[in-house]
Amino acid sequence: MILEVTNVSYEALIDKSWLTILRYDSTHGYLHQHTRFSLTQEKEFISKEHISQSGSHQDWLTWAIEDIKTNFLSYRQAFFNRSDLDEIDEY
Repeated sequence: MILEVTNVSYEALIDKSWLTILRYDSTHGYLHQHTRFSLTQEKEFISKEHISQSGSHQDWLTWAIEDIKTNFLSYRQAFFNRSDLDEIDEY
């Protein structure tokens, strides 16, 4: 039984360092998303818009994993755009 979603994240290896671009958790009793603004600004945007709130914590975990698997390229491109990067090497 899953009691809480503590961290489901999309991380990228940028300039030889791992950087969390986006993550989900249910710390406040609901599933929400933390999105890092850019490479130079560590500020996070926190949102629960467009995020499944129905079902159990297991459903939330499954939803978060599938969302990242499906949309990671869009999340990556948005992060690169906010960081004024075209493309960088990932290892």
